[in-house]
Amino acid sequence: RNAVEKYSEAVVLVPNNAYAHYWKGYAHYYLKEYDVALPALDTALAKGFKPMEVFKVRWYVNKELKKFDAAADDAKQVLKAEPNNLDLALALAEISFERGSFQDAAEAYQNVILKRPNDGNLYYSLAVSKSKLGDVAGQAATADDQAEHLALRLDDTVAGQVGGGDDDHGHALGRRAGIVFAGEKAAG
Repeated sequence: RNAVEKYSEAVVLVPNNAYAHYWKGYAHYYLKEYDVALPALDTALAKGFKPMEVFKVRWYVNKELKKFDAAADDAKQVLKAEPNNLDLALALAEISFERGSFQDAAEAYQNVILKRPNDGNLYYSLAVSKSKLGDVAGQAATADDQAEHLALRLDDTVAGQVGGGDDDHGHALGRRAGIVFAGEKAAG
C-alpha cells in the first residue's frame, strides 16, 4: 500500500514519468486492485515504458477484469517476442477457454502439452475443451494419450530402478489397472 502512495506522489510531481506509472500499476496489480492497475499500466505504455514488461502484467489484469480480447492481445504480443514462454502460451489457452473459444483453447493446450508433456492438468484441460466442442472421440483420445504417456514415464522409472529391461512394464501395469491403450483391444 505504501508503494502505491509513493508512486502516486511521483506521478503527480512528474506526470510523464513512465516508470512511476508502471510501478504504480504493478503495485495495484500486486494488491489485486485490477480496475486501478489497468489505467496506470496503459499510461505507462503510452508514456514509453517497455512494452513487453507492460504486456506481461497487463494480460493478467485484463483477464481478471474479463476483458478477454485485450488479455489475449497482450499475451500474443509477449509470445511473438518469447515464443517459448510456456506460461503465456498456457495463459492464452485459458483465456480462449474462458471466452468460449474452445477450438482455440484445444489447439493452445495441445501446443503446450508438446513442450510440457508431464503436466496432467493440461491433458485434463484439453479433454474438457474437446468435450465443450462435442468431440467425444477427441476427449477419449486425450485421456488415452495421457494414460499412455504416464505408462511410458512409468517404464522409464521402472527401468531406472531395476537397471533396464522390460520397456513394456509400464504398459503392463497400466493394463493391470484396466487401462486400454491405443491400438489394443480390451480384454473380453
